[in-house]
Amino acid sequence: MKYKIMGNIVDVKVNDREVRNVLIDELSIYDKAQEQADVNLYIVDDVNLECVYSNTPSIHKTVENGFLADFSGNKVLYKKEGVLEIYVELNKRKNFLRKFISMEYKNNIENIGQLLHELVFIPINFFIGNKTIIHSSSMKNTITGKSVMIGGTGGVGKTSLELMLCRDLNYSFISDDIAVVDDECNIYPNLASPKIYAYNLAGNDSLKSLIFKKRNFMDKLQWWFIKNIRGNNNVRRAVSPQLLYKNYETCKNRLGDYFVLYKSNDVNEITVTELDAKEASSLTLDIMKNEYHSVFQHITWHEYNCRLMNFKPIVVLDSILAKWLGTYNEIFKSIKCYSVKIPVDISHEQFLSEMKKKFQ
Repeated sequence: MKYKIMGNIVDVKVNDREVRNVLIDELSIYDKAQEQADVNLYIVDDVNLECVYSNTPSIHKTVENGFLADFSGNKVLYKKEGVLEIYVELNKRKNFLRKFISMEYKNNIENIGQLLHELVFIPINFFIGNKTIIHSSSMKNTITGKSVMIGGTGGVGKTSLELMLCRDLNYSFISDDIAVVDDECNIYPNLASPKIYAYNLAGNDSLKSLIFKKRNFMDKLQWWFIKNIRGNNNVRRAVSPQLLYKNYETCKNRLGDYFVLYKSNDVNEITVTELDAKEASSLTLDIMKNEYHSVFQHITWHEYNCRLMNFKPIVVLDSILAKWLGTYNEIFKSIKCYSVKIPVDISHEQFLSEMKKKFQ
């Protein structure tokens, strides 16, 4: 199965029937491809390592031309010898209690789409190509054709704005969490299912009805239980853009305005000010270092082990960050960048009402 995912041709090979069926459903939103693959992706029962040169630390193994990273039992082997090859060993244990106390009420097989987007499809751009990533929701105005990115740290309002723009105004969906851009100011669709938290549903009964329309009793019970025990920011559901939105993009678009949201105690109303390219680049890089800390940690360990063994690492973190910063500086010079300061105590409804005026 070959798909064009964020501008890369990915050849997906999987034998397990259950995993394959879930994956076909998850990836059907992307265009199929016939071209030669940029990346070969294998979903396997067991990653076969012929020779392990280092096992430091215990969740990281250095191998010839690559490394194996353990992400909470899901193992990913990144290997680059000519074409990039990625092997994923999925933890298939179906523990109902773990599923019930998880944010999304999913086991790993049900969650394969999200896992691949976070640990494969986005990190592909760390190893090959001219693309970089930005922690933002992104969408396109279907009337003007102009795209917009809504950036910032987690929980600041990116997805809430995305839902409003793509469901209530004339915008089509491009990405929910991570925007993929290149050095020519293009933005590529990241069609991972948007993650809808309980706080996103405040005052939005139609969205709540849509999300839970075909979910069973235990699914609804888990939502109610986790919401009341842990709070609105600890329970969510991943919902396909095909279900959430009338329009979504499948081709690259020209990059438009960029808004960086943050909450502050020193304002009484939402305040928008222009950011220069250098400051926008610095802020964006700081956010990305945090968002992909777990993968970056494995890259750092890979470099460390390779240096001790006089091997050449397949990827270098400083090079990734330098490339990103350079790309940010170039593209942000070509677009308008803004900081959006939001009062800490503003209600969700008021926040959306005020922001709606700015995007109409």
